[in-house]
Amino acid sequence: GPYCTPSQVAIPTFTKWMLVLEDPDEPVVWLAKTTPRIWLEQGKKISVANAPTRFGNVGYELTSDIDHGKVSAVLHLPETYMATTKLRLRVPEGKAIQSVMLNGAKWTDFSADQEVINIPSKYRGTVRIEVSY
Repeated sequence: GPYCTPSQVAIPTFTKWMLVLEDPDEPVVWLAKTTPRIWLEQGKKISVANAPTRFGNVGYELTSDIDHGKVSAVLHLPETYMATTKLRLRVPEGKAIQSVMLNGAKWTDFSADQEVINIPSKYRGTVRIEVSY
């Protein structure tokens, strides 16, 4: 053909995995695992709606106010959701997570080195996260 036929399948698949990736061996869903750092520059948003997973459709919106040391996230997880969620926030300039608030309460299950916030499967519905850098 006049173009690379396999890329017609590969590129959409790789894009989905960048935004929503299911671990094939564990009940874990990664959100924003490999998004480019420039996507979370000051004032930018990343939004995903109704992404299909084996645990149900998920969605999220990330909003960057990184110039003021903040990134906020709103996750939309099904009420029947039974997976651990790992939210990775790849911000510009290698800034490290200092603190996290999950649904208004201080949250300590995160890795500043890996840029990951771990959210257990008991969290469903709308989950609000505020991250300070």
